[in-house]
Amino acid sequence: MTRPSYLISRICSLLLVVTFACHVTPVCAWGYEGHIIVGDIAEHYLTPAVRDQVKALLAADGSASLGAVATWADEIKQDRPSTKPWHYVDIPVCGQADPNTYCPNGQCATEQIKRFAHVLGDHNASQADRIEALKFLVHLVGDIHQPLHAADNHDHGGNNIHVSFLGQGAGTLNLHAIWDTEMIEQFSSDPGDEADVLIKTISSQEVKTWSTDTADDWAAESHQLAVEIVYGKLPSGFACDKPEPHNIEIDSKYYRQAKPVIEQQLKRAGVRLAALLNQTLDGSAN
Repeated sequence: MTRPSYLISRICSLLLVVTFACHVTPVCAWGYEGHIIVGDIAEHYLTPAVRDQVKALLAADGSASLGAVATWADEIKQDRPSTKPWHYVDIPVCGQADPNTYCPNGQCATEQIKRFAHVLGDHNASQADRIEALKFLVHLVGDIHQPLHAADNHDHGGNNIHVSFLGQGAGTLNLHAIWDTEMIEQFSSDPGDEADVLIKTISSQEVKTWSTDTADDWAAESHQLAVEIVYGKLPSGFACDKPEPHNIEIDSKYYRQAKPVIEQQLKRAGVRLAALLNQTLDGSAN
C-alpha cells in the first residue's frame, strides 16, 4: 500500500500530539499505528461507489485517506471534552451489566457509532457534519475493538493497573497503554505495511461473517476478550474480589497470547468499518 510522502510527514507530526493526549486522558485506543491500520484495511474493502463518496468527503476536508483522519477524534478531545465518553463503553468485568450505568444517555461508543452513521447517510445534513461523522466513525469503530474500551473493573479500563512490559516501563506504563500501543509496536513498524500484511490473512468468509455484526455485537465481543484475555491471562492471576498488585510484569507469555487477539481485532475493525460505510453510503450520491 503506497502512502504519499506528505501523509507520512503528517502522521509523524501528529504522533507527539496523540501521544500527549493518550498520557493525559484515560481513553486513547490503539495509538496512532492501530487506528491508521484500521483505516487502511477499511479502504481496501470499500465498494468503488462508496470509495468515491468517501474520497470526495475527505478531499473537502483536505485529507487523503481514512488512515489520515483516523486519529482526529483523539486530537480534538482536549478542546471538546464532551466527546471523551464516546470513545468507550464501560461494560463491567464483574457483576451485572446495566446499560443505564455504562452508557448513560447514549454517551458511549456503541450509541455514538449508530448516531454518526445516521448523520453520514443523511444528505440533508451539512457537508461539514457528514465529514465530521465520517471521521468519528473511522476512529470509534477502531476504539470499540480495543478490548479495554469495552470493559472496566473500576480501573478506568485498565489505566489504573500499573505494569512493566517485557522488563521495561515500570512505574510509567499501565495495562491500557500496552494494549493501545506497546504491543502493536512490537510487531508493526509501519502502519501501511502492517495493513497490507493483515489484509492478506483475511478470508472472504471472514469478511462475510464480520460484515453482518452490529456495534453492540462488537462491544460484546471485545468485552469477552477483555474478560478472557486482557484480565484473565494476567501473570498475577485475576479474580473479581482480588485487588491487582501495584506493578505487574507483562511477560513474553502474555504478549504471545495477546498478539493474535490484537491482530484479529484490527482486522475485524477494518472490515466492519468498511461494511458500515458501504451500508450507509451504498446507492447514495453526494
